[in-house]
Amino acid sequence: MNTLEALREIGAQLKKTDWNFSVDPCSNESSWTTLIPTELKPYGFNNSITCNCSNHDGVCHVVELFLKGQDLTGVLPPALVKLPYLKTVEFIRNCLSGTIPHEWASSTTLERLDISMNNISGAIPSFLGNITTLKNLFMSNNLLSGTVPHELGKLVNLENLVLSANYLTGELPINLTNLIKLTELRFSSNNFTGRMPSFFQSWKQLKQLEIEASGFEGPIPSSISILSNLTELRISDLVGEGSKFPNLSSMTGMIRLDLSFNQLDGTVPNFDGLESLTYIQIDLSYNNFSESSAPPCHRYSLHINCGGKATIVGNIQYEEDEDSAGAAKFDHGRENWGFSSTGHFWDVNSLEKNTGHIANNVSILTMNESELYTNARQSPLSFTYYARCLANGTYKVKLHFAEIVFRDNRSVSRVDKAVVVEYKANVTNRNLMIRFYWAGKGTTFTPKRAIFGPLISAISVESDFVLPDHEDGTMKIFIVVGAIVLVLLLIFMILGILWWKGCLGRRIPRENELKGLDLQTGFFTYRQIKAATSNFNVANKIGEGGFGSVYK
Repeated sequence: MNTLEALREIGAQLKKTDWNFSVDPCSNESSWTTLIPTELKPYGFNNSITCNCSNHDGVCHVVELFLKGQDLTGVLPPALVKLPYLKTVEFIRNCLSGTIPHEWASSTTLERLDISMNNISGAIPSFLGNITTLKNLFMSNNLLSGTVPHELGKLVNLENLVLSANYLTGELPINLTNLIKLTELRFSSNNFTGRMPSFFQSWKQLKQLEIEASGFEGPIPSSISILSNLTELRISDLVGEGSKFPNLSSMTGMIRLDLSFNQLDGTVPNFDGLESLTYIQIDLSYNNFSESSAPPCHRYSLHINCGGKATIVGNIQYEEDEDSAGAAKFDHGRENWGFSSTGHFWDVNSLEKNTGHIANNVSILTMNESELYTNARQSPLSFTYYARCLANGTYKVKLHFAEIVFRDNRSVSRVDKAVVVEYKANVTNRNLMIRFYWAGKGTTFTPKRAIFGPLISAISVESDFVLPDHEDGTMKIFIVVGAIVLVLLLIFMILGILWWKGCLGRRIPRENELKGLDLQTGFFTYRQIKAATSNFNVANKIGEGGFGSVYK
């Protein structure tokens, strides 16, 4: 089969429809090699074929095939092996599905295979171990499952092995120690079991080691200190028991270090010997602050437009949150809330320096309350919002999310859909902490490098209990005061009527009441009465009345 027929079959399997088969694929014609100015080129896009025309047979042979970022929806092409001189295959950032075809086992020239960021499923086939020419194997961000086959240990020329962001299980096979040429090894975001492997002695050339949220249990093995050539070490979210801080003194070329969320014991060592160390991420969150640090105030709600301007939605005022933050920032300048941010976007290359801690929408938003989703706060590691001055009680916490970073195409869609998650929170010391952190799961370079970690659009906190009367607002106070005044006026009117009618207060002297009556009356002192009755002698008693005894 000639090259053109092989490519026609490969294109059909990939569902690539824009190749022009009427021209030579090695002619650099636009359908075979698309030249796009850098400023107009979609991120990660590559549509090109490289040919080697300097062979002894005088025939041009395809040696490299780059189909990146094209939303191809076919399958991995079994016909790939019909290009017998092929050395490099990159199908990254597409929507290819299915399994890795067994036909590939017959390849004898393939050196670089990158099928990352697709929908490839099934197990990693053991026959990949037969392609001993492989130097670079990238299969991250797919749906691969099952265990890592021990046959991969036969790839003795392998320099890069990246299996992150899949659903791999089990333990790593000891046969991987045969890969003595490895310089990059990444196993993050999987479901491995057992303890973190300790067989590092064979990987002395390793420069980059990433094991984040892999499923492995701690502790970090002490044998890791043998990796003296490491420039980048990322180990996070180990489950189970904690770890002693590893000895890194031999890693004098270390540039980037992340050991967050590993329940590290002891103290952080002195890094004086690591003169090249540029970025360190060791999350030390969750300190205990005393209640006395909170100001004497009471609030019953808080609304923040995370990463955006102040805005009003309905009758709710959302406060602005436009601080640019950074790799290590604590902002406590607000009266009733603050936030902290940790993490550095260290996968950013020189063309991507504008990556920051505030994400901006890249598509048209049509959801309700879209003003809350125009911007969002993000972090490669973690950020925390601190609400202060809240009255103690139960609160409804609403977290507003929307994917505003991924572009709206087949491979990375889900844009323009708001998700609001509600929680109940019990405030007991007038403070509420809302924390987001990246646990190592998922991709670190979709849709481009350094796009990962938590992303939040807005936060709403409202009391879920009956407010005290004096907190219901000025209008209610006026209403209550007015009602009290009316009641008092009514009482005074009733009392006035009773007084006017003589029922209250208008007591008339008894002698005035008796005036005009033909009675012989007078007033006598107690001493006079006592003398007249002979000290109330019984002999002078003439009867009993309603008010007591009657004497003559």
